[in-house]
Amino acid sequence: MDTNIIVSQKESIFFKITDQIDQKNFYSVTKINGSKILGTQIECMAYCLKNEDCKFANFNNNQCVTYKSLSYHHDILNGTFWMREAKPKYVN
Repeated sequence: MDTNIIVSQKESIFFKITDQIDQKNFYSVTKINGSKILGTQIECMAYCLKNEDCKFANFNNNQCVTYKSLSYHHDILNGTFWMREAKPKYVN
């Protein structure tokens, strides 16, 4: 019997929003909460990961703001907005 079992799971990864990101992802703005003061962008992303509804995170000047949806606007291309996406994770 084969003891190596492949289990499909999902892990979240973040992409910096640039003009290369498919703009169909942006349709309306739904902010999940107010801004939270955090020390780093990584902490902001971890904060987003704790909320299943969080799809986008903005980290600027130690302020972390999370969003369920986000309208497309060129201001989001300034490097402070990140998009969360799930990718398959395989474990054996």
